[in-house]
Amino acid sequence: MKTESVFARLAASWLARTGRVLKYTILHPQWQANRLQRQSSLYFVDIDNALVLDIGSGNADYQLPESNRFVRIDYPETGRHYRNRPDIHADARMLPFKTASVDRVLLLEVLEHIPDTAPVMEEIQRVLKPGGVLYISVPFIYPAHDLPHDYFRFSVEGLQYLLQKHGLQPEIIRRHGNSVVSLLQIANLVLLEPVRQLLDRSRMLAIGCFLLLYPLCLLNNMLSIPVAWLDWPSRLYLGCFIKAVKRGEQRSPV
Repeated sequence: MKTESVFARLAASWLARTGRVLKYTILHPQWQANRLQRQSSLYFVDIDNALVLDIGSGNADYQLPESNRFVRIDYPETGRHYRNRPDIHADARMLPFKTASVDRVLLLEVLEHIPDTAPVMEEIQRVLKPGGVLYISVPFIYPAHDLPHDYFRFSVEGLQYLLQKHGLQPEIIRRHGNSVVSLLQIANLVLLEPVRQLLDRSRMLAIGCFLLLYPLCLLNNMLSIPVAWLDWPSRLYLGCFIKAVKRGEQRSPV
């Protein structure tokens, strides 16, 4: 029994490491969601010579040019759980930066975990320079995660309204996925739900269930390829990304 337990822990650890390596490949069950978020990140990888705040940085794995001062910020209770430790532990409602001192802010897949969004948006608007840029992404059709701290979902229109309400003008708006891609991605997450539930009971059963269901996830990924790059107006999408500029005299070139 002890040997089985050790094997189960080793197998679970190996699957977790493999999942991180395969995150942006078709072999990952969340490939479409990961791929779409990574495509949106291309809008800010060419930021140059700027002070950049990454609020709720988590395990973010993107890289910016060395000419930037890149500051990872996370909440004390959550930041300690990630592999990539934040540079600063802080509350996004009280950012430790002077007014109009920051060039860029990243707020990626974070807003849905904040129960009161208004103080956070006000702080971002405060610390950004005139013409400074906020890059923000949020889920729309996506399962609850990081419970119990998952409070909201945002449509494109809802997020635009929130940004404009706080003096931030959307410049680039990008939906993540279309109806077919979204349905196939959600199907993968539904298929793997039994694996998540079994993890608390038996890692061996969870691993066996994963190996049984994984081929179906791979099939869904392959089925999504022909429609993944079709751009049609869709009311069903996984989430969205917006680049928004703080209203002011100076306009951001990036």
